[in-house]
Amino acid sequence: PELFFDSYRLSSLSYIDEYGEEITIERNIKLDAIFYKTLSTYDDWQKVSSTVAENYLLINNIDFKDKAKVKTNVMFNRLETPGGNLEYSLSNINLEFATAGHYHALIQKVSTAISNIKFENITLTDQTNGQHNNVNLIMYNYGSVNNLTFNNVTSDAPNKYYVGAIGTHYGYTINDIELNNVTVNGLKYVGSFIAYADNKVDDNYKNIVAKNITINSYNVGNVISESVGGIFGQFRNSFNHGEKPVYTDFHISDSNINSNGR
Repeated sequence: PELFFDSYRLSSLSYIDEYGEEITIERNIKLDAIFYKTLSTYDDWQKVSSTVAENYLLINNIDFKDKAKVKTNVMFNRLETPGGNLEYSLSNINLEFATAGHYHALIQKVSTAISNIKFENITLTDQTNGQHNNVNLIMYNYGSVNNLTFNNVTSDAPNKYYVGAIGTHYGYTINDIELNNVTVNGLKYVGSFIAYADNKVDDNYKNIVAKNITINSYNVGNVISESVGGIFGQFRNSFNHGEKPVYTDFHISDSNINSNGR
């Protein structure tokens, strides 16, 4: 296919009959078939779309060391590895955002799933004073999140809202997350893993381990620091009608949360 999705719509079928004539049959058929592009180099990353969310298999570690113009705000429907618990890494990324009034992230959106990815040795910096939200590795997640590792990650955006590895989570299951040596500086909705989680009734969050986490959030002028946490900045249950998701096996150690807000 030209684009790599989970399903396709067939509007017509054409074939050559026994007399050599082309026959076209009009149909409206949904074909469920998942296709992937492969992602293995810096050049592959630079070609990922920032407007169309497709499926990608990460089949190699990608080291961004000394790459000055890493493409940001890319989109994925799925970002996975070839199978099982095989992990590959995105590492040595240093992004400094200097344009106020924009939303900043390495990945703008994940629509369906992200799994088996390591984010290592990454620094995101935004020291601008203009009012805008989001300084993240993943700005919006709408799908399942499984087996992610964040090692040596810093998000330094003391004047911004929604600062964390994932800015806003509207997705479902989260399993097997590890955070090591993560520092986050933000103003509102600040957490090492997810800044703001809008939960659904069938969400299940399991086995999240965080170690050596530092969260800094301080009032800026008349703006009060709030919704600050070690793993999550804020939970909201707008979809649950009073019911709560299932949270099990959360562990956080050797960590500090510094805030003068509420």
